[in-house]
Amino acid sequence: MDCFQIITLIFIIVGWAVIYWLNSRQQKKDLINKSKLKIYEELYSLKKKIDNETIKLRVSSYLSFTLSDVKKAEVVGKPSPLDLWQSYTKEISRNIDSFVSVYLEFWTSVDAWIETMPELKRAKNELLKIQTNTLMDDLLLYRTYLSRMPSLINYKWGNLDFDQIEEKAKKIREKINKIAIGYTDDFIGLVHNVLIAPIFGHEKKPRENFENLPEKFTILTKNGIEEVNKSQKKE
Repeated sequence: MDCFQIITLIFIIVGWAVIYWLNSRQQKKDLINKSKLKIYEELYSLKKKIDNETIKLRVSSYLSFTLSDVKKAEVVGKPSPLDLWQSYTKEISRNIDSFVSVYLEFWTSVDAWIETMPELKRAKNELLKIQTNTLMDDLLLYRTYLSRMPSLINYKWGNLDFDQIEEKAKKIREKINKIAIGYTDDFIGLVHNVLIAPIFGHEKKPRENFENLPEKFTILTKNGIEEVNKSQKKE
């Protein structure tokens, strides 16, 4: 084998080595990207489940009967005013349980994958350990408030304060909208920007799909909760 053949052989070997290295590097990159897509799909799927349970909970919080229904039930006796109340509160209680169950599933999944996106640890702690804990506490107090209502009015159903009950429900809906819908959507947007944006080159803006936002509102960012206004959102 002459010198030219040796040099040619070396170039061939080096060429194949480079091709093998590039292929291995691309395969590793593809594997990482597939893993990122899988993580995002899992979290986004759970977020959609949260959305569905949130809608059920919000809808069930509206009173399903009126004072005239109570007065009629007191005369007819079946269903009784207590039956009306228990039907209303049981539906809310079921929806609270379903919502909490789905949200804990989301929480568990985020905990499992957070090390793949360490830059979101602060946002995750703000959402799950502070905001969500506050929401869960409020839901528990709301359920307790509803369950104690019959004894609080001494089963005198004409004394039901419909305005107060609706005000309590309104505050719960507002808290749900703020945390379970708003901040959770913000967090999924952050996950998208960390895992998916580098692959497809598109970043999500906070609340980009939200309508009728107030002039000023708060969002969840990598650094925690921040107040923004509509003009900042459009930039």
